[in-house]
Amino acid sequence: MGGRDQRSGLALFGIFTASDQNTAKFKHYYEAGAASRGVFPGRELDILSFGWVRTDINPRFQFQLASAGKPIQTSEQLVELTYTIQVLPSLQFRASRQIQSLVPIAQPRQFGLSGALRVEWKPAGLRGELIE
Repeated sequence: MGGRDQRSGLALFGIFTASDQNTAKFKHYYEAGAASRGVFPGRELDILSFGWVRTDINPRFQFQLASAGKPIQTSEQLVELTYTIQVLPSLQFRASRQIQSLVPIAQPRQFGLSGALRVEWKPAGLRGELIE
C-alpha cells in the first residue's frame, strides 16, 4: 500500500505571500486547491483539479493608476477547474475553465470566463529525470 506504484490519490495545497509594499504590485497573494488522480473508473492516470487564487493590489500601485486617470483595481480572484487526460506516459491533453473576478473601486465588479486546451508531449529523455 502506498509507494511509487500507487497512482490514485488526493493532494491539497495552499500558499500565502506578503510582499514588500514599497516595490511589489501585489500586497497579498493567496492560493488554494486540490488535485485528484484516478477519479473515474478506467482513467486511473487522469487528473481532476480545482484551484483558487486571490491577489490584493498594493495601495501604492492603486495610487499610480489613479494618477494616470485609469480605473483603480483593489483585488483580483480566479477559480479554475482542470481535467488532464493521460493518453500515454509522455502525452497528455489538459482542458481548463477559468472564471476571473476583478474588483475595481466605485465600479461594478467585472467577471471574465475563459478556457483552454493544452497538449503536452514529454519525450522520456527530456523530462529532467535522473537516468542511471
